[in-house]
Amino acid sequence: SGGAVTITNSTFSNNSAGQGGGVMNYDSGSLTITGSTFSGNSATDGGGVFTTGATAVTITGSAFSGNSATDGGGVGISGGSATVTNSTFSGNSAARGGGLRVTGGGATIINSTFSANGGTYGGGGIYHLGGVMSVRNTIVANSTSGRDCSGTITNDGNNIDSGSTCGWGTNNGSLSSTNPQLGALTGSPAYFPLNSNSPAIDGVTYNAPNNCPANDQRGAVRPQGAKCDVGAYELDIDLMAAKANDSSGTVYL
Repeated sequence: SGGAVTITNSTFSNNSAGQGGGVMNYDSGSLTITGSTFSGNSATDGGGVFTTGATAVTITGSAFSGNSATDGGGVGISGGSATVTNSTFSGNSAARGGGLRVTGGGATIINSTFSANGGTYGGGGIYHLGGVMSVRNTIVANSTSGRDCSGTITNDGNNIDSGSTCGWGTNNGSLSSTNPQLGALTGSPAYFPLNSNSPAIDGVTYNAPNNCPANDQRGAVRPQGAKCDVGAYELDIDLMAAKANDSSGTVYL
């Protein structure tokens, strides 16, 4: 409460609470989370992380998987300012906002990936109610329930929605009703690699490089190709070339 907390390279797993199954931050405190994993946590508000009234919340290079809550399965944000960058939300569930729920304040999502999250009443990936929320260079896809997005979300460019509920259409280089062609979840903190036919590859075309981070969730340099890729993962083009030229049956990760 009112302090500054930094969490780095840490894991919060299988915890439960009324608010913030993994971490709760409130009353004008600041919270910075880097390179960390939140999995299997549960709460009424914010299964993985819940913040309310926070001065600033910064989440970078982290993964939220299999968390659950009534509101905000992965992360619940109420008031304050929040920035989420190079992070992956997968398999989280809630009544509202399976991956992320924002109800006030300001939130900015940059080069992140939401996939296979579920929201019973709305926002399988993202639920926004109140405040200002902007999203850029981000994938929101394959929600198991509740549509990919709920609420008004500002399209800052180069986003991919597997449906049409985020409301982006084809404006500002974004793609709606488009399969992002994600690979299987892997790594720690977990991420979705991009298949070689993914429209996310070199997908940051509007206002390029549109403030894409210098590295992806794993720390790989961006861009690998002509432009940055959309989402938390940057495809390694040298690795793709090795795969294409290798007939030995080697398994590449």
